[in-house]
Amino acid sequence: MTHFPHLSIPSRLIILVAAILVAAVTGHALPTDTYATRSVLADGRWVKIAVERSGMVMIGSADLRKWGFADPGAVRVYGYGASRIPDRLDASTYIDDLPQTPSAVTSRGIVFMPTARKTPRPMPPDASPARSTHSPPTPTIS
Repeated sequence: MTHFPHLSIPSRLIILVAAILVAAVTGHALPTDTYATRSVLADGRWVKIAVERSGMVMIGSADLRKWGFADPGAVRVYGYGASRIPDRLDASTYIDDLPQTPSAVTSRGIVFMPTARKTPRPMPPDASPARSTHSPPTPTIS
């Protein structure tokens, strides 16, 4: 502990114990049953998209195939939409995993109704759309 050479060992221990106690009192977590045991993102093929407008959106079967989905009928849409995540997270406002977005699979593609941002397009894996730190992810398809 060369960071505090002017403090004696007992003083350093008192500071360490005080820091641990403050952290234990101020920090807290939600109950373990609040968290998903396994994320929907753990399996399958995922493509992140963004939408520009609110309202009904259709992603055509041809686009889904271009994005690597062999069976467009098995595709599902997940995400929070563009709604704001509450500043204070507690058990009543916390969503641990991506919820499935209501959608309909048709012979022409998949139709869903987001609260939107940009026209549907795949996002490069290393791209991060500019948004506020409070904005949730845009819809994700699987």
